[in-house]
Amino acid sequence: MPDDSGADWDRTGDKDVKKQIHDYLLALFVANNAEPIRGRIMLIKQAFILFKEIVPELKSKVKFFPYEWGPYSNDIAAGINEMITKGYIGVRTEGRDKIYYLTPLGLKQAKSAIQSIPKDYLEDIERMKMTTQEMGLSRLLRFIYSNYPQYAKYSRGRETYVTT
Repeated sequence: MPDDSGADWDRTGDKDVKKQIHDYLLALFVANNAEPIRGRIMLIKQAFILFKEIVPELKSKVKFFPYEWGPYSNDIAAGINEMITKGYIGVRTEGRDKIYYLTPLGLKQAKSAIQSIPKDYLEDIERMKMTTQEMGLSRLLRFIYSNYPQYAKYSRGRETYVTT
């Protein structure tokens, strides 16, 4: 079972790395006109794409492992939980889904955070968020499992989403 307690978040040991992860997560939330993110699985998968494909210098610092719905990261989960606790990210329920959104305080933090992120990365984050939101979770999982099959190992949906 993943540990959302923040243990891995604190274990990064490098406050600069923790701040960078925090800043990039805020950049993800503010992208695409701060469009909310539907579901924790979608949020974790967008963060996976962010750290694996857009921010190569953090690729080895953010640890992902195969889990029930593909790649999962205690670092990311703990970072999200910390930002919820600080009031930067809000969560509301719509039907069976949790909707994650940037609060006014989070928007203020995000505007500050993105100042340290290269413009081309911000453009890539914008495109990635728009594309993955349009794809929806099923197509996003198919994309991830096709391009990163090692993360489908324990997935509940591998029979549905893994193409051979």
